[in-house]
Amino acid sequence: MGDIEEARWENEQGIKSAMVNDMKKALEHFRNAYKLLPNDEGILSNLSRALVEMKLTEEALEICLKRVELFPGSSGGFSNLGYVYERLDNLKEALSAYEKAIGLDPSNDDAQLGCEEVRSKLLMDSLPNVKRVKVSGSMEKGLTQEDLDKIAQAVFDFDNDDL
Repeated sequence: MGDIEEARWENEQGIKSAMVNDMKKALEHFRNAYKLLPNDEGILSNLSRALVEMKLTEEALEICLKRVELFPGSSGGFSNLGYVYERLDNLKEALSAYEKAIGLDPSNDDAQLGCEEVRSKLLMDSLPNVKRVKVSGSMEKGLTQEDLDKIAQAVFDFDNDDL
């Protein structure tokens, strides 16, 4: 078996391991695939996701940066980069990466959602004394009654902090 075939086999084994939540084994396979075929976009994508799952975020960042360098037209590459930056709490870089992903493919739902979440975090970080409230809905898709109750409680708590 040649390097390309072996790399693809390792990548497939990594995918199978990830599907049964054996991320340690998946990461091993993706690393093996990467050693054999370091410039394959699919392998770079799978490796970076496995690294994030295993909380090896700095290493995932290196792989994501390599991916967007090799594949500058890859919306998925910039979306993954945004996700890694977000995990590292580098929100401005995350927003930039998500916006680049959307610029390359406006239908990239992951990038759209990531961009929305990062903008919300940046807004909240810029406002003093504001409590974050996690809700299931959105302004565009509608908020549930539970979401509205959470928001109302946060506003009530904020108002009563001044008393």
